[in-house]
Amino acid sequence: VLRVHASSSSSSSRAAGERAGSEENQENEDLYAVLGVARGSGQEKIKAGYRRLAKECHPDANPDDPVAAARFRKISHAYRTLLHVGLRRMHDLHLSRQEIHEKLLREEKEEQSKLGGRRLLLVAGTTTTVAGLLTFAWISILRSPTQFWIFFRTIPEWVPGKWKIAEFYSVCREAMTGSSP
Repeated sequence: VLRVHASSSSSSSRAAGERAGSEENQENEDLYAVLGVARGSGQEKIKAGYRRLAKECHPDANPDDPVAAARFRKISHAYRTLLHVGLRRMHDLHLSRQEIHEKLLREEKEEQSKLGGRRLLLVAGTTTTVAGLLTFAWISILRSPTQFWIFFRTIPEWVPGKWKIAEFYSVCREAMTGSSP
């Protein structure tokens, strides 16, 4: 008895997975296009589009056609969603969000194609400039103990390794000048 229950549960979970997959496909679909009407169409046009397509794809008109039955389910879903005010609003928002996302992706690709290899040079040049400035600042601080101690006092006491910085400065200063600060 347990095996029968397990197999029926696996077949029902498989069916649920198939339904979830079909719902996922419907989620990214323009329901106005499914019904063959323009976006923002009124309820009368939506009803007319549904009736026209339902006559073609209804399971009673196509008894042994699984493709027609699937198409009819898709048409019915679009009709129910677009007639419900809240669901229609959510669908419209989803479509506009999708359009904006696609537009941003296109613009990003265009920008990347314009920059090409220059972006890499820009990053390399910036990194080199920053490294040069830091080296210059460190050398200036090593030459002037006053500058180092002014900088050192601005570091809060709770910063881990604060005194290790002072030790490192002393070692570098000795190596550079041959004398301690």
